Amino acid sequence: MKKFTLLFLSVFIMVAAITQNTLFPDEVREQLQTQVIDLSEELDTYDADVSMGKYYYQIKSRGETSDTIVGYKWDLENEAWAIRNRIIKNYNDDDLLANQLFQHFNRQNVWVNGTFTAFVYGASGKMIEKTIQVWNHHQMEWMNYFKVSRDFDNELLLQVQTQFWSWLTGDWENKHLKLFAYEDDVLFSDTVKVWIFFQESWKNKHLREYFYLNGLKAERVSYKWDRVNGTWENKHKELFAYNENDQMVEVIHQSWFPGNQNVNPLWANNHRVELSWEENLKHSVLRQDWFRPDSSWADRGFNQYVYNDLDQLIEALHQVKPHFDSIFINKDLVTFEYDDVGNLLSRLLQKWNRQNEEWVNFKYWEIVLGGPENFASDLNKTGKGGKVLIAFANPYLINSPITLTGLGEGEYTIRLMDLTGKITTVIAVGHLQNEFTITDRMVPGIYILTLSEGPDIVLSKKMIFTK
Repeated sequence: MKKFTLLFLSVFIMVAAITQNTLFPDEVREQLQTQVIDLSEELDTYDADVSMGKYYYQIKSRGETSDTIVGYKWDLENEAWAIRNRIIKNYNDDDLLANQLFQHFNRQNVWVNGTFTAFVYGASGKMIEKTIQVWNHHQMEWMNYFKVSRDFDNELLLQVQTQFWSWLTGDWENKHLKLFAYEDDVLFSDTVKVWIFFQESWKNKHLREYFYLNGLKAERVSYKWDRVNGTWENKHKELFAYNENDQMVEVIHQSWFPGNQNVNPLWANNHRVELSWEENLKHSVLRQDWFRPDSSWADRGFNQYVYNDLDQLIEALHQVKPHFDSIFINKDLVTFEYDDVGNLLSRLLQKWNRQNEEWVNFKYWEIVLGGPENFASDLNKTGKGGKVLIAFANPYLINSPITLTGLGEGEYTIRLMDLTGKITTVIAVGHLQNEFTITDRMVPGIYILTLSEGPDIVLSKKMIFTK
């Protein structure tokens, strides 16, 4: 009876988790997909492509205590950048990421909470716990969603455990456990186990073993657990090759073929990745698939990287071959901009339009150093060729003039919101009006003033109100 009850609860929890995910807005589900929450996935990083990777590019240089990444999406109909979402990152006194808040911009031009991630670190500065919460729009509060815990032995990672929050039990429920084994401080294997709720125990999922040559990883073999026979069965294999500088130049992926009456069991080629380097910088990545009829490698994808004089990545091009006998065609182009001291300022993702043979804007990320209060720019992101400027005294005094220049045809709206996204003031501005004032007395603090044309943000500026 106990086993039946646990089985019923496990199915109910699984269904509840799936239902829970469908309740999230699209922007929140997309953000959650950037998190590594499924340890059963065999993730590889050696051929990772920034143009196809996470929604937000990793910031290596930033403000002293915080920074903000603002995401835009290109509106083809209006030929304008429409603000989409942002991540606000805050750092502790040890210069480590303490938490990050993800918000999306709704149709009412209001910042809406999405996810909140908190990090805990051990004495050595390594992250030992990460907790993700999701905003409940009905109850207007944060609810637990996902947690990952990591255990270390000095510098060696021993295990990673993931848990999901159960609405049913009101507690954290186990999901995956990943165990790492070492020989002389060198990784020998990692094993992923999955929690079986109705059995209240961990069960094997997959295993990877690592083999080395001259101190370099030469082979990695993946196995899947056969629950019937209680044994590990071959699944995948990767073979690694290096140049004279110990830089990885080739990875061959193979899949296990168990054999049949005509063919003996064997490792069969699947795809291959070739990497080229210029000094210490990755120059290109070529992906090839194994074409069995000809027993040969066929090109399928190509990435090329361009750097500036400071060895910073400024361009990443991604091309594909739709068919084995076709030529490479453009797919994605990512360009990066930096300031004079090397801080990453923006990332632009464009898609190739085959019909017009031109690059089309798709997504844009703006990195703002110093936190959300500095999310202010005179840049006109309408893309209609013109620049809207705004000028006012800061700190702002009630009834002081606010001057606008460069407004185009159309009707504009001024909104003033606090740092939580709550709108405090709304002012309609015509295209011929170039001056207005704020007459409402505000609670002292930092606010964000935005100028919108329809659903598009034209500009935003920080405003400071004092007593």
